[in-house]
Order: sequence, then structure tokens, then C-alpha cells
Amino acid sequence: MYDSNFIRNILKEYIDKKIDKFVIYPYGVNGTNAKNVLNNYFDLEPQFIVDNMYAKYHSKIIDIDELRNVYRKDMYIILTVEDFSKNAERLKELSGFIPAENIINLRNMDNGKREEEKAEENLMMGKLIPWLELTQQNKPFRNRKINVVFHIGAAAEHWSSTKPLYDLFCKDNKYNVMVVPLDSPRFEEDKKRIRKDGVQSIKEVEFPEDIEPDIVIASGFGFQEPYTFSTAKIIGRAKIIIGIFDRLIDFDIGGGVTERYYAHFGRNGRIKYCDYYIADTSLYRQLVKDTDERRRSKLVEMGHTKFDKVFLSTREKNYPPGWEKLKGRKVILWAPVHGVYDRKIQWWYTLDLYAGSILKYAMEHKEAGLVVRLQNILIWELIEQGFWSYKELQALKDFCRESENIVFDEEPSYIAAYSVMDGVITDNRCSVEHTALPTLKPICITYRNDMELGTDTQELKEILYEARSGEDIEKFYEMILHGRDPMRENRKENMGNFIKNFDGKNTQRIKNFIEDRFYEKCTK
Repeated sequence: MYDSNFIRNILKEYIDKKIDKFVIYPYGVNGTNAKNVLNNYFDLEPQFIVDNMYAKYHSKIIDIDELRNVYRKDMYIILTVEDFSKNAERLKELSGFIPAENIINLRNMDNGKREEEKAEENLMMGKLIPWLELTQQNKPFRNRKINVVFHIGAAAEHWSSTKPLYDLFCKDNKYNVMVVPLDSPRFEEDKKRIRKDGVQSIKEVEFPEDIEPDIVIASGFGFQEPYTFSTAKIIGRAKIIIGIFDRLIDFDIGGGVTERYYAHFGRNGRIKYCDYYIADTSLYRQLVKDTDERRRSKLVEMGHTKFDKVFLSTREKNYPPGWEKLKGRKVILWAPVHGVYDRKIQWWYTLDLYAGSILKYAMEHKEAGLVVRLQNILIWELIEQGFWSYKELQALKDFCRESENIVFDEEPSYIAAYSVMDGVITDNRCSVEHTALPTLKPICITYRNDMELGTDTQELKEILYEARSGEDIEKFYEMILHGRDPMRENRKENMGNFIKNFDGKNTQRIKNFIEDRFYEKCTK
């Protein structure tokens, strides 16, 4: 529950700016407190009280549908939901017709300490036993190798972007480098991806008690995973913890990236304990906009390791075995994203709509080459949920192998495909839309029907092509075959809005940053 002082302090900032038209939604305990604050402290009545349930029984309370009709642009919505998932649902609901800046989301504006946060703070060792000297934390480094722990999640998706940094630390004989995937059944398949590169991993629960984890580098989807006791044994003993966002951009599913931001930085997520968070330009801009000052000071804008290999791909074409048939052809990379959960297709998912058109055009136009790149997790969800059989997957691979101009890409990363492609077709939640940008090749985003939810910023929409039908796919193919790209100069001119550095040196910069911060902390 939000107390009156907390709500008053937030609303005072708005009222001091001469904003005085408020709508309360919904009208639970927090909504009642908000109304009392408006009445008792500021002598104001809310313009409307919105609650879908109470509206059935109270004539002075309206539901969300009526709010759509009566809302005016000078009204500010006080969103009072405390629960994370319900808050995200209401935020998405409101964002369909109310500007983000007109939504006062109490959950995300907690600059004053809530009671449970105060209690949480009081449980910290420094508060409980202030005289205890944590001698190990800031001791100068002793005469041994520095232990670097890569604490990762979702390795199948993100290992290719983590491995360059892992390799760089391994080459430096000052470091003893370990990889610890999150202990979770959902990550068992991901561990196989790590082993393909000959990397041995250590289970969280088996991490040796006698090894001090000097530097912990946290990455992957596991930012959102709970902070377990096994995690605490590693992160809790680290001298410095660096969180690296594998994502390049977050997704605007209503109200900006705030809801996903809180998923990353949630109270039970391991990233909460990081000393610094590294993000590339696009995501950094979003996070800085949506965060409080305390967390903002930990955010570091820095280029992403993904772009180092992309940089190399622009210097030389790489034809793996079986790809020689693409030489001399204009090549399209098709890279759809996953998105079928519990047999329900998500709004960004378009494999079912465009697979036929994309493959049919390549079959009928031998002058065009096609690289089919399906994410590991996309294949997994189609097989796991019974849409494909393994036999059918193998039949698709065989078809591509026997084709004159189509290859099925099973390379460890997208880099070979980037090096030979002349354009790319992808969904609008696939990282390809972002990593392919600096290649300056045309990028076409496929949409589901007339869905208006596109890529995440208006700037990005203005430099990418769109396909909303099979005919649009053909037009994009034709554009590539004829060497046309009307948006190229615009992409080139606006590249700095999305990517910090494109020079092949991002991995080294990140390593340098981690080392500098580590030595600063250990020599204080």
C-alpha cells in the first residue's frame, strides 16, 4: 500500500506545475488514498474515478471504456496498481489512448522509500551489525589470479554475444575465467549451446566455496530470474558485479519500456545487485528516460560486443561449406523470431504469414539467393508445442541443401549471413533489425495484418522497409535484385541514434571498463 505522504509528494510536483486535472484508476486502497490526498491536501476533486468492477455499482465511478470517451489531453491518470503484472496490464490498456507523459504510475515513481523497502534496507548487514568489518570486500588484490565469473542465462540466444568477452578474458593470463549458467530446468538446453564451443560450465549449486568470485559479469535473460541462495553464494561474495544487457533495444508494449525495465531490475532479480549496467545507445536512451536517479547513475552507455563481428562481416564475404551456390547472386537473409506461447501466436510473429511467400519467390527466381536462419528457440517452440516434427525439420534442411539457391543457416552466429547478404527480412521483435543496421543493407520488417505496433521508435520506423502482404515481400525482393535502396542515406545519417560504436573494438572497451572499475574498488 502507498501511504499518503508518498502520494502527496508525487502529486505535489504536478500541482506545482499548475496541473490540476487528475483521474484515479483503479479505485482500490491506493485509489482511496489518492482521492483523500487530493481532497485533504490540495482541495481538489478528481475529474473521474475509474474502476471496471465498481462502475457496475456506483454511478459516480466509470469504467475504462467510458474513460476513452471522456478523456481530454489536459487530464493526468494516477495509476494506482501495485502488483507488477497487473500494473503492466493496466499500463498497456491506458497507453492505447493516453500519452505516456500523462500517466502517473505510482509503482514506477517510488522516490520516497516505501515501508517494505525500508524494512528491506534495515535487513542489510551494515544496518543490522554496523560494527562488522567486511574485510574481504576492499582488500588490495592478493598474489593470485583474478577470478572472473560469467553468470549467464538464455545462452542459446545470447552466448554468441557473450563469448567474445569471455575469450578476451581467457587470453589474459591475469584471470581465471569460469562460466556459471543459472540453475533452472529451462536453461538445460542452453548449456548444450555453451558446450558446443568447448566451454566447461560450473553449476551454481556446485560453485566452490574456496573460490572468491572477484568479478561477476551477469548477462542473458536471467536478469529476471529470482535471486536464489545458489546465486547469493556467487554474487554475494563478488567484489564487483557488472550487468551487461544482451538486448539492444526494448519493446514498446504500452507505455515505453518501463514495464520491461522493472522486469530486469525487479526486487528479486539478480541484476538489482549490480554495480554497473552496460547498455548500447538505443537501450541506454530508453532506460535513462524511464529510471530514477539512483539507478540512472549506474547505467553506462557503451557499444555492444555483437557489433564487433558485424564489423568484420562488412570487410569480407564468408561462404561456409555448402554456401558456394550463393556466389554471384543477390542474397536475402530471412531471420524470423520466435513467438508462440502456449500455442498462441504473439502479435509480432509472422512466420505463418510469410514463410510461403519468401520460399516460393526464391524457388521461382534462381537469380536470388536465400539464407534461412531460424532461431534455436524458434525451432524449439515449434517442435515442443507440436507444430513441427523433428522429421519435418530435417526435411526442410534437406530441401534447402538440395536447392540451387537456398541455404539453411546453422552457423554459430549471424555473421556469415551478414557477410553475404544484400538485404534482410525479419520480424519486428528480432534483434536482427538492430544488429544489421550498420551493414547499411536494406532491412524489411514483416507485420501481422494491419498491426500498427511496429519497431520501437519512430526514428527506426523511418529507416526500415515494411511488408504487410506477400506482394510486399515480392517488391522487396525486386528492390534488392535491382540494387535499389531509397532509405540508405537516411540510415547512414541516423546510425548514431542507435549504435554507440562500430569499429570492431567494443569488446575491448568493455573489458577495459570492467578492469578499471575493479581496480578502483579494490584499491580504495
